[in-house]
Amino acid sequence: MLSRIEDWTATVTGLGAALTPEALADWQMGRIRKALTRVREKSTFYRESLAGIAVENVLTPPDLEKLPFTSPEDLLRDPEALLCVPSKEISRVITFRTSGSTAGPKRIYFAEEDLERTVAFFSLGMTTFAEAGQRVVIFFSSSIPGSISDLLRQGIERMGAAAEIHGPVNDPEEAGAAASGADCLAGIPGEMIYLCRTCPELRPKTVLLSMDYAPQSVIEGLEKTWKCRVIPHYGMTEAGYGLALRCHSGKGYHLRHPEIFVEIVDPVTGRRAVPGQEGEVVVTTFSHKAMPLIRYRTGDIAWMDLSSCPCGGVLPRLGGIRGRAAGAISLGGGESIGIQELDEALYSLPEVRNYRADLDLRRPLPTLTLMLDVTAPVPEEPVRRRLQDALGDRLRLELLFGELPLSGGARKRCIHLGADAPR
Repeated sequence: MLSRIEDWTATVTGLGAALTPEALADWQMGRIRKALTRVREKSTFYRESLAGIAVENVLTPPDLEKLPFTSPEDLLRDPEALLCVPSKEISRVITFRTSGSTAGPKRIYFAEEDLERTVAFFSLGMTTFAEAGQRVVIFFSSSIPGSISDLLRQGIERMGAAAEIHGPVNDPEEAGAAASGADCLAGIPGEMIYLCRTCPELRPKTVLLSMDYAPQSVIEGLEKTWKCRVIPHYGMTEAGYGLALRCHSGKGYHLRHPEIFVEIVDPVTGRRAVPGQEGEVVVTTFSHKAMPLIRYRTGDIAWMDLSSCPCGGVLPRLGGIRGRAAGAISLGGGESIGIQELDEALYSLPEVRNYRADLDLRRPLPTLTLMLDVTAPVPEEPVRRRLQDALGDRLRLELLFGELPLSGGARKRCIHLGADAPR
């Protein structure tokens, strides 16, 4: 069955049966040229950064290389400079810190039209998970108007299902009671696997995972224990929360093509990656009214799949998404380690529901201390051997066991470094 997102793309673009990758690219480039003209007129930041750019010559996706990137540092330095509307048209401001960053918070602005587009996209995407009359429990943020939970609730109710906002899984017993009998659960990977290992008796039909990446070990753990279907969603605040949803076939992520243009570039050179080559995800939010971003570097790693989808779709899709490139920590000698590796190795152990990783680079051999929060006693040596097999000889392992708070206030996982350790 064709992805609803691809069918929606054909309708929104007006291309209908004529929808092809080439026709879509032409349509998107027309919208991008209009956005370039607008941001250069309305935004003080883009008036300067796009000075001298001949917008009329930006005709094809390769032509985007003529444009400078927008960086997270640009958002940190002066977010108001990227605004394209007066303050009276701002409906929501999101302030947040990037995981693992010591820099100040980012600030993203939304007009009412931007929020409405997100609600509509969520409503469309949730038809993959739920049906009219079913009950969905949301474990993201609070119910503050304009929050991701509130927008998702609106989208769910719009497609005829009932939505309840529980908020983050701080107390798993309380969250388990809220989830009991629900048809669909929506949350971030680390909290959902924690809830799953704590309340294995739950039986949701579907689970929506949303963040920058979802470990395959978490997906498989949820499906095995809860006997459910799990579909990850890839999103970020800068892109208006919604960006791509994994196809029900499991082969790639269908993109929000009518509203956001996605490129994959080499993280070092900034040049466009060839299809199938991993690189950094770069987004142009050409449909956004309040704060359109031109070639914004997300720091996430993925690849573009141009093959036909098993669902019948023909448009480009995102391949595997690996989260932040900056999350990898150098161990010296060309070796590095990232939180993604640890997630895959540790969450594949059915007893592990949470962990903390502390890395000491000051020792002759980098030492990784893992505090494991387990639901049942596990023998240390088999676990050590399994982890050493997965991580190799790059570092020395020390294992500890004990109960950990679920998130400690951080929604994204990271490897903690000693205070004196170089980053």
